[in-house]
Amino acid sequence: MKSGVSRKVMLGVAHIGFLLSLLLIVDYLIALGYVSEFSIPRLQRFISAFLNYPTNPDIPAGFWSHLTTTLYELGVACLIVIGIVLPLAFVIGIKRTVKEGVLPWLLAFFAIPPIILYPIIYLLLGIGPSSKIALGALLGSKYLFLYVVSAVYYINWDLLKMGRLFTNSQVRLFWKVGLPSILPILVSAIQIGVSHTIVGVIVGEIIASSTGLGFLVSWAETTIRVPELYAIIAIAIIFSLAFIISLNLLEWRIKGRWKTI
Repeated sequence: MKSGVSRKVMLGVAHIGFLLSLLLIVDYLIALGYVSEFSIPRLQRFISAFLNYPTNPDIPAGFWSHLTTTLYELGVACLIVIGIVLPLAFVIGIKRTVKEGVLPWLLAFFAIPPIILYPIIYLLLGIGPSSKIALGALLGSKYLFLYVVSAVYYINWDLLKMGRLFTNSQVRLFWKVGLPSILPILVSAIQIGVSHTIVGVIVGEIIASSTGLGFLVSWAETTIRVPELYAIIAIAIIFSLAFIISLNLLEWRIKGRWKTI
């Protein structure tokens, strides 16, 4: 486990090194005049805008209020995806009769591009946090649901039958035997679902909102604040990476816990 963590840390350092090298190359091209500074700011201006963004007095209503809004919307959307859609996907995947009746309709619904549903959701829920929560939950549910339903096929049913010799508790049997057999797929499903939930929330804020990190992207674009635009995009990326890294840490803890059971 430690070697796996070290490998991921080294890979992360390599990625950061590559990104810094790329930024320096682009900055050098801007200095030579090959790239317009109107479209991409110099590295110094970008860093200054990034560091001063939380205290920038020009931001409407202040940066922290927008960050709080996005955190709230994302938190509720993730609770819907993990707390409601995840168990529902398990039930549909395990119950054959339910799967045969419901799955084709859900697949047909998930085949609809989410962008088509955006206007309907805004008409129903308005441009407040509810519509962003719905957009994020809708986009995240699509991928998490498909992964979880597919993961059910990888449950080791032979081990479950053997486990019935030692316990009559279906919950304990599934927790001890069934769930560990699909844990890697399940964690990947949650990671992908949360990633797309973040995308849905922020894109929803960009399309129509007066608050949130997505709104700040739209604000910087419409007011032609190029350094601030790249700074808020970088903040949104870091924000998303923090969620994914947190899920990775949770995955390592869960795997370590199951190894000790």
